[in-house]
Amino acid sequence: MIRKTLMLVTSSLVLGTSMLLAQEKTNKEIVVTVTAARVTRETCDVPANVTVITSDDIRDSGSASLVDVLKNQCDVEMRDTSGPATADISMRGFGENSGGRVLVLLDGRKLNNPDMAPVDWLAVPVNNVDRIEVVRGGGSALYGNNAIGGVVNIITKTGSREPQFDVSEEAGSYGMNLSRLGFSDSTGSLGYSINGDRYVSTGYRDRSAFTSGGGGGSATYDINNSVSASLSVSAQSIDYQLPGSLTKQQMEDDPRQAINQDDSGEDTYYNANLALSAELGNGQHGNLNLSYTRKNVTSDLTSWSSFDYATVDTFGVTPQYSLESAIAGHADKVVAGVDYYDDILDVDRYSDKNHDEVTGTAKVERDTLAAYARNELTTIESVVLALDARAETARTAADVFESGAETVDASKTFNETAVDASLIKTFENKSKIYAKGGTIYRYPFVDEQVSYYGIGDMFDLNLKPERGWDAEVGTEINAAKGLVIGMSLFRLDMADEIAYDYVTQENVNLDHTVHQGVETYFNYSALEFVKLSGNYTFNDTRFTEGANDGKDVPLVPMHKASADVKLLLPLDLAFDTVATYTSDCFLGGDDSNVGPKLPSYTVVNMFLRCTPKVVRGLEVYAGVENVFNEQYASLGYMGVPEAGYYPSPGRTFRGGASYRF
Repeated sequence: MIRKTLMLVTSSLVLGTSMLLAQEKTNKEIVVTVTAARVTRETCDVPANVTVITSDDIRDSGSASLVDVLKNQCDVEMRDTSGPATADISMRGFGENSGGRVLVLLDGRKLNNPDMAPVDWLAVPVNNVDRIEVVRGGGSALYGNNAIGGVVNIITKTGSREPQFDVSEEAGSYGMNLSRLGFSDSTGSLGYSINGDRYVSTGYRDRSAFTSGGGGGSATYDINNSVSASLSVSAQSIDYQLPGSLTKQQMEDDPRQAINQDDSGEDTYYNANLALSAELGNGQHGNLNLSYTRKNVTSDLTSWSSFDYATVDTFGVTPQYSLESAIAGHADKVVAGVDYYDDILDVDRYSDKNHDEVTGTAKVERDTLAAYARNELTTIESVVLALDARAETARTAADVFESGAETVDASKTFNETAVDASLIKTFENKSKIYAKGGTIYRYPFVDEQVSYYGIGDMFDLNLKPERGWDAEVGTEINAAKGLVIGMSLFRLDMADEIAYDYVTQENVNLDHTVHQGVETYFNYSALEFVKLSGNYTFNDTRFTEGANDGKDVPLVPMHKASADVKLLLPLDLAFDTVATYTSDCFLGGDDSNVGPKLPSYTVVNMFLRCTPKVVRGLEVYAGVENVFNEQYASLGYMGVPEAGYYPSPGRTFRGGASYRF
């Protein structure tokens, strides 16, 4: 099957190239990305499968959170144990702790945690998002740690040409209420934006309620014609309950029940980012980003007798220099920079939920320092050759105390390098064909390497970073007016993937795995009354050596497909229907493929929007998620004596109104 698929894709790429060569010149909308090359590039010039989701796309979709925005994208999986506050992302066929293999950025600075906690998507309100750039495939040579399966860069709003005020109110099933407000403006050289939101829900399941609220602001200032500065700050607080997993029988009897009656968490975030940008003349440009993030996490897991309070402080300094010149009459661009991050994790453990008695403490610090460089040379006939290289050192040090006695005092330093190369041919109608390949890596999470929860405290000096290489060929064709078709064929060969061994109860490096597959997508917008889009991902991920040679990697569905139909109707109405199919996969921890599977499921969402012309700026909307009330779980794990499943929400109604003036 895999061989036939590869032959089909290769033939399609050849056919696509022939179509490209036969295309006439057409004018296409220019879409840019800053993520794939760490400098501004049109998406048609990027040798990768890239999606740019604009603020208009987000508004039209009716998404309440970033999880809703991303979950129907090509080759993107979102899994959660209790709603969007606990969602983890997966790209390019990774299973357990998949979020560690996707780098998530906010305005270019990393949001990934040093420990296994997933990115908290509720910390970024969707009404403050200008666009989201999704770049699939390895990016270790430019970004280093985490950028194995892809990079997601969330770019926030910075101002508007005219004063603009946005307010919205929404309500729905299971006690859902979402309030948002925002204001943006510019005056002279200054542009600014402020926002706030409050998102609450009692949750689909018992004890799955959450409350999220916060706000932020940003400002940009042109100091002169050559130098500009920007500052953004935000704060967010999130409280959530954790209902726990259900057995298969419990889920069939009542998927809304909760087993854990007293598990909960509370997170607060504080972010600040200062960026300076300067045109240095003669094709030279410089950037400097200074960032600070503090995350406070309270985790009270009564079912595990675990009560903790942790703070994570992250400092970042990322200067960058670029030079545009010519070599033998051919355009050339060099980008070079340094990434420095310091993550400090402090944990206090308590004997009970009241946090009266400290039973242990831990301090884990990770410093990473990297230098990277990229060179893009335009050769002939709009063919660009790019080479990327990175060298990085990461030191992890830990001090752990249990009942006043030191149980861990150790450190480990990793030195990693990554290189990649790409070749892309672009056409005058904004079509492209490309090939790329390179090496990738990921460091262990600090709590994969260091045990600091009072049970078998240790520092695993033998746990190795994940390493591998990836290769990809693809094309994007502007086949006709309003029709875009894309396809990519990828393969990742991974060594030493890290996962939890449920038998030995420790984190281990796995045997070699291969991730290979096909991503296809299309968008059609030639007609005034309808817009069509869809995507399909085939992902074959297997162990290729050891006792599980030939077995599927757990939690990776082989097939995922999504179709979206947008209709512009009379009476200022717009109707959107999205259907997403996800095939079955083995439960987490089932490396030998002997247990039950997570069943396949199809979810259909519908959204109706009215923007009456008689009241400019008003929008009224209503939607139904999971229209056919599909009972399913996107996440589950092998267990003793039974497997555990995390049911996803059933049919959900929501509606609201927004006003922009």
